[in-house]
Amino acid sequence: MEKIDRRLDLSTKFLKMGQSLINEGREQNDLGIAQIGAIMVFMGGLLIGGDDDIFKFSDLCSMFSSKRILDEMNLADEIGKLDESRYDDIINKINKLKRNDDEDDKKSDK
Repeated sequence: MEKIDRRLDLSTKFLKMGQSLINEGREQNDLGIAQIGAIMVFMGGLLIGGDDDIFKFSDLCSMFSSKRILDEMNLADEIGKLDESRYDDIINKINKLKRNDDEDDKKSDK
């Protein structure tokens, strides 16, 4: 019961903060602040929805963040233009990373 009470308490705080930010954004004609307020309201709703909703939203945020990183590095376009030899280079680098990770796992098991 404490977990539910805590989530309801946090949800209320997010809703109030979101409402304040939406009002401030409208008064200052700053759509960015207003949108952040809307996100806070959304987060308040997520807390009520349960863990599955929270984890799904977290996955979406991670995917969005990864896409932004690729876009900033201009890798998304480059991956589409790779020729066969460059794919081999990428695969070799991935395999090397996997080997290093396996070696680290073996060291930590000792």
